[in-house]
Amino acid sequence: MEWMKCAKNCSPTHRKLTSGSGYACGHTAAIASFRLHSATLKHLVLAHRLDRDTSGVLVLARTFEADRRIKKHFSNKVGVQKVYQAITWGHPPFDQQRLDFPSERDPESRLRCSMRVALPGTGLHAATIVAVHEKFRQEERKYALVRCDLETGRQHRIRVHLAQIGCPVVGDKLYGPDELLHARASDGTLTEDDLQLLELTRHALHAWRMEFNHPITNARIEAQAPLPSDMTKFLAGLR
Repeated sequence: MEWMKCAKNCSPTHRKLTSGSGYACGHTAAIASFRLHSATLKHLVLAHRLDRDTSGVLVLARTFEADRRIKKHFSNKVGVQKVYQAITWGHPPFDQQRLDFPSERDPESRLRCSMRVALPGTGLHAATIVAVHEKFRQEERKYALVRCDLETGRQHRIRVHLAQIGCPVVGDKLYGPDELLHARASDGTLTEDDLQLLELTRHALHAWRMEFNHPITNARIEAQAPLPSDMTKFLAGLR
């Protein structure tokens, strides 16, 4: 019996589906694609979510029991490893460092979804290990390809942490040049100037690899999704 699947939720330009895993646009599209290709699926729900516009590995449970157990694993962080890749504006001032910044809702933001780094001793604990893989320079502008290992599962924690050190994720409409880009994108009113400023139509953040114990058999599972084409093309233009 198959209890779960791992899907690759990639950028909006990818809509290919193969047996066992697939490229889909968004969480609901990933589920719809699997159901379309398997008439026997009676239960299929997301056990792990990604931020909107983030590509990468998605875990879907095929039974109620698998769903309950895997969510418990993720909640308790028992044997779970999540590794992301991101392209940043700017060069982080280190080769590798643990970023330990508590997070909280941003009461000063006009957008209710925005988070910020909280004062020491307040907010929710959030930690990310960031390692710089490659650095680039285009005229006066700097970029970097970084790996982010998560220690906590707070909302937007990678994007908030990278923005806090002055290296926001390329294409980030919320924590990049202007948070109102997020509002205009939601309304479908982004201008050509906005798109040039963002450089990518979504933020360049990708859930590259996830490791966890199978919720039923306890076997170790490693799921990996290669960088989608929008990020690889952007990197190729920098090299």
